[in-house]
Amino acid sequence: MKNTVSTLLQQKQSGDKITMLTAYDYTTAKIMDECGVNAILVGDSLGMVMLGYENTLPVTICEQIRAIVNASIPVVAHLGLTPQSVNVFGGFKVQGKTLEKAKKIVEDAVKIQEAGACAVVLEGIPALLAQTITECLTIPTIGIGAGNGCDGQVLVYQDMLGLNTDNVPQFVKQFANVKAVMCEGIQAYINETKAGTFPSEEHTYKLPEDVRASLKEEFNL
Repeated sequence: MKNTVSTLLQQKQSGDKITMLTAYDYTTAKIMDECGVNAILVGDSLGMVMLGYENTLPVTICEQIRAIVNASIPVVAHLGLTPQSVNVFGGFKVQGKTLEKAKKIVEDAVKIQEAGACAVVLEGIPALLAQTITECLTIPTIGIGAGNGCDGQVLVYQDMLGLNTDNVPQFVKQFANVKAVMCEGIQAYINETKAGTFPSEEHTYKLPEDVRASLKEEFNL
């Protein structure tokens, strides 16, 4: 079944948890789709996991946002620890830990819904606050470091598959060690290439015998 804004809303209403992961290329997105992930997030996290930046601040997407809005594509909002404001927050810190700040996040969530957002990502906030927001809204909430009371969850796939081992947030669970498998394959490739066993005959194209003989004669091979 195709996932749409309507089906995600139905999942919220029925209590069926929404699954979301990041992806930045077709191959990865296709694998995730085949596995049955409900939604794929192409987020500014690419600045850190794909481009090697220390944070997401260098990633500007103003023109893309304008194009998305002009194309009448639904908007997913973002509340809590928004990496774009990391300097304002004084680092990557959990948000909404005081009553005043918690109330502000709830109020912002309601305003976002009223403005027409189809869903909201809640990042780096206490679980009870995220659950409160989820119960206040009719649109789905997607949590990342916000407890299991949200309508769904999202993770950066490099984190959850063990590809990224630098500064992994507390809320990340590693579901597989893909880095180890990749290192094993890459090392095997290096070893076989240096030993001259790759490429072997089965990975080599061959000339027709008559052409091969003529070529050897032409160049005294």
